[in-house]
Amino acid sequence: MNILKRQDNNPETKGIVMHHMAWAYDLGCYLVGMGAHFRRKILQLAQLRSGEHVLDVGCGTGVLTRLAAEEVGNEGEVIGIDASAEMIQVAKRKAVKVHSKATFQLAVVESLPFEDERFDIVLSSMMLHHLPPELKVTGLREIFRVLKPGGRLMVVDVDKPTSLIGRVLMFPWRKDPAVKDNLEGHVPEFIQNAGFLNLHHPRAKWRGFISFWLATKPGK
Repeated sequence: MNILKRQDNNPETKGIVMHHMAWAYDLGCYLVGMGAHFRRKILQLAQLRSGEHVLDVGCGTGVLTRLAAEEVGNEGEVIGIDASAEMIQVAKRKAVKVHSKATFQLAVVESLPFEDERFDIVLSSMMLHHLPPELKVTGLREIFRVLKPGGRLMVVDVDKPTSLIGRVLMFPWRKDPAVKDNLEGHVPEFIQNAGFLNLHHPRAKWRGFISFWLATKPGK
């Protein structure tokens, strides 16, 4: 087993960064039911189209990013960013292995290294609950900035539990400042306060504690 060493070039952030999980991240996602099938459902709900420019924030090892690259085809562009150099290292290696067009770079959502209005859609899968409230605000405003007018934001994240298993699994995190707002159901407020419109749930909660939100940047 190749356990990656901690990289010393990770950018500073007040968010939770899963450096030590890079080597086992994909296995962990698979074991809790968030493998490739779960990621394909996200892309189906996001309604990706051929030729679109896509940003995946908090991409981890790049599973969703690589699948998105398949959806947008040769004319499209998909970039994954993560605050963990270890995650980006794994993502790049796996992209090369499967000849994916997806690219990856080290960056934090609160300071995106991209020009205004570059992307058609931004994906945020299980990332927001790693950010304390002030970073949720800053990160969503940065996402808003880099989206084209009429661009879409697809968020998949922890929400207020509505099932017994959800309440049990999330109970230890109810006081964590980065997760608390999610568990109290405030994610839609953060998204709307960043300027997004037409916020809706394209499907029911997954296992009673993970929600899917799709929103649009005004214009166009």
